[in-house]
Amino acid sequence: MRSLIIGISFVFCFLFWSCSDEWGQISYRTSATLVYKNKSKQPIKMLIYNTLGNAIRTIRLQDSDSIQIELEGSPVVQAWGFRQSVEETGDSVVIYFDEEKCLSHTFRNNTGTFDFRNYDNYTPELVQQRKFTLYYTFTEEHYAQAQPCE
Repeated sequence: MRSLIIGISFVFCFLFWSCSDEWGQISYRTSATLVYKNKSKQPIKMLIYNTLGNAIRTIRLQDSDSIQIELEGSPVVQAWGFRQSVEETGDSVVIYFDEEKCLSHTFRNNTGTFDFRNYDNYTPELVQQRKFTLYYTFTEEHYAQAQPCE
């Protein structure tokens, strides 16, 4: 009987530790599909920079084009967080409208595309799910707010 209790205890401990990253801490992964649409009537180029100031991605969208970006995070997803490393996580995005006017979004200030509350279909309940899709539309209003590029 004592061997049975020890065996069952061993199985429970094994199951508990195999489902956690660290002692007693369960790992959760969240995945998100972020869809960026261009309805600005201007071609868009987005340059995504990491905290080191290096451009890590370039995305081009013609008018009416869209792109889907699949991201994962643990425990949450960060916009432009391509990987869980400084080198592959976006810290700022410069949006060029027809190479003439620009908008800048930054992680530090939680502006534009870095703030999920700015996405078209955002709800607090949606982003609490383990898998979700958000849409962000660049419009003529964005183009009107943009400043001449330096």
